[in-house]
Amino acid sequence: MATLDELRSESVDLFTNMLRSPIAPTPGGVRALDRSRQRGARPGDDAPPAFSPFDAEDAEEASIFAMRLGAIARDADSEEDGLEAVLTEVRRQGEHGDLDFLHHALSLFVTHDEIGRRLRRPRTLLANPQLFARSTRSGPGAPRAAGGGSTGAEAAMDYWREDVLANEHHEHWHVVYPWSGLWPRSTAHWVAICTSIKTTARPGGLALFSAFDSATDWNAFFDSNTGVQIWDALRGLLIAAGDGLGAIIRDLPAEAYTLFRDLNDRQGEMFLYMHQQMLARYDAERLSLGMPSPVLLHPFDANIPEGYDPGNVLEAFGFRKRDADMTMLAGAVADLTPWHAAVEKVIEDGAFPGTNGGGSVVADVESLGQGVEAVDARFRTGIDNTDFPGIHNDGHMRLCRLSDNAPPTPMGDFAGVMRSPRVAIRDPVFWRWHGVIDKYYFDWQERLTPHDFADAPSVVVRPGADAWTSGDVILCRTTDLPGHDAPDFLTTGAPALGEAAFGGANWDTDFTSATVTLPDGTTFDTVSELRTWMDTRDIKMGLPGGAETTESVPFLNHEPFCLFVRIENPTNEDREVTIRMFLAPADRSENRRAWIEVEKLAQLIPANSKRVVFIADETTSVVKKPADKGPPESWAFDSDAGALCDCGWPYPLLLPRGTEAGMACHMAVICTDATLDRVQAPGTCGSMSYCGATDRYPDTREMGYPFARPFADTIANTFQGMDAGTGRSFSIRHVDPPVV
Repeated sequence: MATLDELRSESVDLFTNMLRSPIAPTPGGVRALDRSRQRGARPGDDAPPAFSPFDAEDAEEASIFAMRLGAIARDADSEEDGLEAVLTEVRRQGEHGDLDFLHHALSLFVTHDEIGRRLRRPRTLLANPQLFARSTRSGPGAPRAAGGGSTGAEAAMDYWREDVLANEHHEHWHVVYPWSGLWPRSTAHWVAICTSIKTTARPGGLALFSAFDSATDWNAFFDSNTGVQIWDALRGLLIAAGDGLGAIIRDLPAEAYTLFRDLNDRQGEMFLYMHQQMLARYDAERLSLGMPSPVLLHPFDANIPEGYDPGNVLEAFGFRKRDADMTMLAGAVADLTPWHAAVEKVIEDGAFPGTNGGGSVVADVESLGQGVEAVDARFRTGIDNTDFPGIHNDGHMRLCRLSDNAPPTPMGDFAGVMRSPRVAIRDPVFWRWHGVIDKYYFDWQERLTPHDFADAPSVVVRPGADAWTSGDVILCRTTDLPGHDAPDFLTTGAPALGEAAFGGANWDTDFTSATVTLPDGTTFDTVSELRTWMDTRDIKMGLPGGAETTESVPFLNHEPFCLFVRIENPTNEDREVTIRMFLAPADRSENRRAWIEVEKLAQLIPANSKRVVFIADETTSVVKKPADKGPPESWAFDSDAGALCDCGWPYPLLLPRGTEAGMACHMAVICTDATLDRVQAPGTCGSMSYCGATDRYPDTREMGYPFARPFADTIANTFQGMDAGTGRSFSIRHVDPPVV
């Protein structure tokens, strides 16, 4: 029997080999899809197109196969034996050559399944950095062809769209939040479901078991067996179905399908919010370069002026360029246009049409996100899903087709980068398309009633004389602080430093930009400016055949910074608060969509006390933790890090670029009642704000609160007028050469 360490090593090798092999789908195997089910498929094609998690059938097949791996893992005498059987099955399926499909399915298993998490999934960037190669890089043995990257003015943003950590974030987020749904992630959950079949879930259980075997008297079986025994039988059916399991699951009625399938907590809202935040950051970056916001890709037959060439390194993996001045194909326009109108009507009516023409179903932000992305209709009870097949996902697939005029590729019809979350954000059209999706979210929010902030906790964060001039939000460069290099600085040293420097007798002193003198005579400066620069890092890239090459990868970076927030609790009771922080370019600060989330932190403020709360950039709620300070330098991986930990926004891109003169920005801070929010303590990995927790989203408020709906007054007046919130100004300056 293999040891767990050996199995982990084997899983790393398997993932790595799948990522380093060219994609060449062939008929047969678990993904033997019927091409006629592919929208826009070409007659006579024998093999399915390359896998895409944006394709409805593909995503469902991958999730079903991951569930089957979970059954295999549990059908053994030990977890080690079960994991060995899982890897054996994946290798067997790999003989059919659909490695991208297998990589995604195994990623789902290793990320979400309780047993699967014992294996290791190396980050794509570490396993094969070539998949994130710059469009202008020369591939091994081939000179760079002219025209790599975006055309026209959009080329200026290629460094950001092609950022390796940003692309890795987008890929992994779609593994953490698969729109196709998840299966029970633990044996206990499976047994609980099977136990419920004996009572409340009998109709769904009968439909499920009968789909595998219609001859058995399952009613009698359920009556005479325990939940554990029913699970044993179901596990056997899942495994025995083999490569035909997908066909069985696809045809299940909703009562059976939803019995053992679910979505992540608040998945529809998270889909809308995470991408909205990416757009806010993208727009701030464009503003730094003096570029306008991206024009929405609507109407759908509109010209797309800029093209995108992913470069000859990605060409080796089957991706092809999209020429400038193209429009979506007529068939795509004919489909997307009524779907778009249907979403707009839902927003206007506040309801989805009901099934069989019968009434309507009240819509909320969760059902809106599900309908826009592409959630299986069986999750959406009572809704007529005819015009809601998932305009977001389908748009990705239709835009892929714009690379069809390129030379033949093993990817078949879908050759553009938009078919893959791994590289989709490289193409400017991704942002035009997501502008359409984000407008749905914004238009929905615009119909909501403004917050009255009546549930704000009784704490005070003082305003300044004018808006955005508070002295209670203090900004520092981390490397300027005494003791910043001590191992316990972030957990112990910095909080104590904050109290000594800004509390006590210094509570009323304005430290917006000042020199601080500590009791021992040590001095340091607070700042009103943060700095960014273009950095580079040499990365060893593994190539097919075991060779390596070194690539100098450019990336935006910033100097480490931290904040101290002074909060007073003047009441006789302790107050648990959630400190929420956002930033926005000053020129856009009255546009609530421009606000970028920075931090969400639960904190206890004792009765009748004044506290200085320390916040470090590398531990904020949006960034992946532990924070990568830049692209990793080699493709070795940390065997103690779980796959779920890899989710989160890249630390180097926490700040927008800024300008050489210094781009004026505002920082907004608002405290909410943590007893109502139920925000969990910060973890050691992943992004709480962008990735949630293992089983639930750790915040009861709207994602992006308070910017998720209109304000009754201007944003400046709102923050200036509240006790539990305030704001300050600062600037972001882009410097060259790099700060050392």
